[in-house]
Amino acid sequence: MEHRKTVESVMRRELAEANRKLADERELLAEEQGNQERAGKRMAEVQEKGAKGFVVQLYSAYLDRMAHRIRSQKQKVVEMESNFEEKQADLVEAMRRRKILDQLKERHERAQQAQEEAAEQDFFDEVAVTSFSNQQLGNQDKEFRR
Repeated sequence: MEHRKTVESVMRRELAEANRKLADERELLAEEQGNQERAGKRMAEVQEKGAKGFVVQLYSAYLDRMAHRIRSQKQKVVEMESNFEEKQADLVEAMRRRKILDQLKERHERAQQAQEEAAEQDFFDEVAVTSFSNQQLGNQDKEFRR
């Protein structure tokens, strides 16, 4: 019983850690996307001002690298979401198994209690029958001696 609770507790911590990592990766993705948006606007401003071709090429190369980093970051987020969902499903399954085992344990304890109560009642019934029989024999003995 305690082992299952300990396993469940470890799984909860792992799920919380996966959730924290997922949030960090999402935050990083949002930051990268914001940087890309700002760099795109800056490139548009530079082009409007009639910047030289090599400056536009530098911005274009920078934006391409940012797009690549964003795609990589999106992939990380997808992997972290999958990891989180897997850990969540594992925890739910562990909780379900523990609950089932707890119910079985309670059912077994109730059956054991009922069996003990029945045995105790049988004992008391036997004592009562024996006592009654002894009284009847005692009464017959008294009748016989008269």
